[in-house]
Amino acid sequence: MTIGTGTVEELALDLDPERRARLAGLLIESLDDAESVDEVEIERLWLREAEHRCRQIDAGEVELIPAQDVLDGLRNRSR
Repeated sequence: MTIGTGTVEELALDLDPERRARLAGLLIESLDDAESVDEVEIERLWLREAEHRCRQIDAGEVELIPAQDVLDGLRNRSR
């Protein structure tokens, strides 16, 4: 069965943040094998993602967590 890119994006965005980060890392690592990377396209995609996140914040769809809280949580988790 083949699924479209839009479906993959939707499914990925439905993942919890930790799993999305892991998936993003795997995808970025897979680019290391690419012979040429279109820097303009990468910049366009990052801008699109930033705009998407801003819309989510403006719509109240996501909970913002202060950086210090995140860092404290990571420090506590690694102990």
